[in-house]
Amino acid sequence: MPEDERIFYLMAGQLANDLNWLSNLMMFSINPVDGPPVRAHVNRSLTMFLMRLLAGRLHEGWRMTRGKQFRDIYRKYEKELVIDTEQNLRALRAYFGKADCTVEKMRNKMGFHSDVDLLKKGYKLFPPDEIFTDYLAAAQGHCYYGAADIVNVVSMTQLLPKADWRTAYVQIRDEILSVSKQLTDVILDIMNVFIARYIRATLSNLEKDKVVIENARMRTR
Repeated sequence: MPEDERIFYLMAGQLANDLNWLSNLMMFSINPVDGPPVRAHVNRSLTMFLMRLLAGRLHEGWRMTRGKQFRDIYRKYEKELVIDTEQNLRALRAYFGKADCTVEKMRNKMGFHSDVDLLKKGYKLFPPDEIFTDYLAAAQGHCYYGAADIVNVVSMTQLLPKADWRTAYVQIRDEILSVSKQLTDVILDIMNVFIARYIRATLSNLEKDKVVIENARMRTR
């Protein structure tokens, strides 16, 4: 494998790892939990944290596909890629090309930067007598600041101001997961072409080093 393609393969693999980890953790945190209400609140807070990180990683991943290295590799192996890859790329170009791209707004206003005006906008939606709850513990790592969480969640939903905040929250969450799947599929398809062309032929027995994980479960929504 040429060196520039080897480097791209490594960068693409790390991007695929990051997107898979963040997307899977988001889906785990979305699942309902039993117990006191604070557990559901913490799950929501974790989901939003992962959404912010995922939006930032999607931004960087999309920038990677806009570079010359990706374009050259794509042209070289275009005929070996599946049809869905071109369709996904067209959809991603249209998505990231929008002025109101949710992933970009999440990254710029809440993920890798903090937009004070957006937070003020969300805070002003609460009535003056709203009761906020923080959960304090002896151990610092066990504290949960519920006031910050709910204000940030409502502020985030103002990225879609025409929708009810609960509807907007779900829409933003699902949109980010959908974009993550599309970009992951593109990256993995190109990596699979590299594996078929350069790696698989050098392996004499694929079964010899196979790792089996018993009772593995994938939880989905």
